[in-house]
Amino acid sequence: MFFSKKSEYYKGILVKADQSLHDQVANIIKSLKTKNYNLLDFGAGEGAFSQRMLDHGYKVTSIDLEDKNFKAKTDFYKIDINSLSLDDKFISKHINFFDIVVSPEVIEHIENHFHFVKI
Repeated sequence: MFFSKKSEYYKGILVKADQSLHDQVANIIKSLKTKNYNLLDFGAGEGAFSQRMLDHGYKVTSIDLEDKNFKAKTDFYKIDINSLSLDDKFISKHINFFDIVVSPEVIEHIENHFHFVKI
């Protein structure tokens, strides 16, 4: 039997991850005392986690396949993360740029988990 999760929002932005996962991941990152670091939200969905981390003082860049429902106030790039190569412009602009990379809304949707982690 499948259970549907109760919809969860952060500042009106739909959280597409498991219930409380954003809180858990944010708490781990905040415990590292890494404010003002550059954070990449890889597969950001509507941007709930991106906005949360921006509100906590991180410099956030968000990537997702869809841009029409993205609502966070972060830098956003529309990129297909299932492709075998990410956008070369994005990579060259951001090489060695990010201090933290997260993906709390994506891993279960990725076709090739090993490739995803390798990226």
